Amino acid sequence: MKKYKIFIVVLMIATMMSGSAWAWNASEHVKAAPNGKGDLLFFPYFFAYPGGYSTHITVINTSSTQSVVAKVIYRSWNYSSELRDHLIYLSPNDVWTADLVNVDGVARLRSTDDSILGKPVPAGAVAADDNFANISPVDIELVPAECAGDDNTEGYIEVIEAAARTESVTMTGYAPGSRVAKKHIYDWYESLNVDQPGSYYYLLNYPPVNVLTGYQQNTFGVGSTLSRANVFADYENQDKLEISAPTTLGLAARNNVPEIEAAMVKLNVGLPYVAKANGDSALHVFNFPTKQSSESPAAPCANYSDRSPYWSAVGSKYERYSRNIYDLSENTPSVSSPIFSPVTTNPTYMGAEVQFNFVEYSTANPSYTEGWIRYNWEQSSTRKVSRTPSGSEISYYGTPVLASGLYWTATRSNPAEALAAYDDGNVSIGSRLLPYYQYTEDQEAMPSL
Repeated sequence: MKKYKIFIVVLMIATMMSGSAWAWNASEHVKAAPNGKGDLLFFPYFFAYPGGYSTHITVINTSSTQSVVAKVIYRSWNYSSELRDHLIYLSPNDVWTADLVNVDGVARLRSTDDSILGKPVPAGAVAADDNFANISPVDIELVPAECAGDDNTEGYIEVIEAAARTESVTMTGYAPGSRVAKKHIYDWYESLNVDQPGSYYYLLNYPPVNVLTGYQQNTFGVGSTLSRANVFADYENQDKLEISAPTTLGLAARNNVPEIEAAMVKLNVGLPYVAKANGDSALHVFNFPTKQSSESPAAPCANYSDRSPYWSAVGSKYERYSRNIYDLSENTPSVSSPIFSPVTTNPTYMGAEVQFNFVEYSTANPSYTEGWIRYNWEQSSTRKVSRTPSGSEISYYGTPVLASGLYWTATRSNPAEALAAYDDGNVSIGSRLLPYYQYTEDQEAMPSL
């Protein structure tokens, strides 16, 4: 169980005389992984459109000594409907790849990587190490989205590490650092006691470790981009994740939805844009992975997850926001003639779990060909209060969002992509402000503000 303590470094009188202040220790809370390796990954969007719009997914086990099992969950863009899920079995130094493509109008998941095919061979066959995996490639449809106004051709992806094990010759017959057969990984994971998820034996022997990273290559008909997944560390799943039951973010882990939100909240988001007459334009992408609209038991497909302090405060699936638009000379277009196409009002709303904002050339503002935009969400200035699994009160200001920007031409050739800049949200445990909460583990050395 997580503990939030006050550490007294010296005697109270000496501390007061020195002008220092006590600090909280919020060790092992989930955080944005500063080194890009963790146990919880978000691919904030994917495409599977006709015309060659597709997404290539890569998940890497960066450890040379540990095998890892993880669950991959594909969700729809508007209501977070679960479109498909599966486990991947990663040996040390292993990489798994897959493609989300559109075939005759149908979104499909394809993979020839045996990391997804770790399952017993048919009855009567010999389950030797070298033929354990089913040799048939995965080529399966994404299920239709469950909500009206949603579909399965775009969305986002979660990767949750389920368990990890340090391999040895005695366990696998393979020397450390060499290739470990998928059968061994499958066997030790299947041997975990399904009837007692989160059991002491499981936690003691196979806890998740911060070794996963991932990349997505998005192809837009002609050109493609490569970007790293949004990686979070110390999420610390405590359950045996299986494909027989849905997995909900923030449950069966040492970190719940409030703590995940605290690790990703942003007071605002800044993204550059181009909007030229030759067709050069920008696409700004926003992913709200803790909203989980279709997870609301009271009004499925219409509301937000009631586990989220942020979306509970919004009180709706739709969040109002405003924009500050600046060109190269810091000029701002009028609300009545913005650079956005189609024309929208300001302030306006974001409602989808994956929101796409196009910035295109406007004859009403022909001089606004390049600049940047600050996005401000209405609820960012409202304090959200909840509790951690250990019972500590946690509060924050900010919006839990993952954001990036794309540049492309009229033909979609030579696209480029970059993550957004932002102001960190403010996070507190009780009444104590924890600066840099998103990235740091031990707050002891941080100043008290």
